[in-house]
Amino acid sequence: MANQFYKMKKSILLAFISVVYLSFSSAEIKNIDTKKSTIQWKGSKVIGSSHIGAIQLKSGYFLFENNRITGGDFAIDMNTINCTDLKNKKKVKLEKHLKAVSFFGVKKHPTATFKIATIVPLQNNTYKVTGNLTIKKHTNINTFILTVSAHTATGKMTIKRDEFDIKYSSGFFAAIGNKAISNTFTLNIHLIF
Repeated sequence: MANQFYKMKKSILLAFISVVYLSFSSAEIKNIDTKKSTIQWKGSKVIGSSHIGAIQLKSGYFLFENNRITGGDFAIDMNTINCTDLKNKKKVKLEKHLKAVSFFGVKKHPTATFKIATIVPLQNNTYKVTGNLTIKKHTNINTFILTVSAHTATGKMTIKRDEFDIKYSSGFFAAIGNKAISNTFTLNIHLIF
């Protein structure tokens, strides 16, 4: 009986603390506008040309507290990956290649995610953001700088493709083809919330 009373008293106290915290804190979830937000990718060869394209955000939000970002969670629609600097057959060929198993394998892995783990405020509305990036079911830590204004957040993420089993394969010349492409690619992120 005394034990049940103690548990009830503890539950009431925790509920009261939660209500007081929410009343006095300015914690707020701000959803990302997936239609207005943009993510631009860039991949390069070790020597020579590079290609750029876009990919769409599927969903996402930032958690704010006292007008500072404290968390967030994002999902990217890998089926939307496209190339914007090529046309016609070359464009179709590269996009098909990027969606294939040797790259992002979008049929089996249609979604990539980024979950913020820690955020360190810097200066001039910038933050050092560290989180768990998951591509093709491989999760690795990624850190980048995010600049935030009233309704936007921008940053540049650099990703090592070999950490996510993104390997270029072209038959007999597989090893040469893989080395010809830089191991890193970038995502230029412009989020509207």
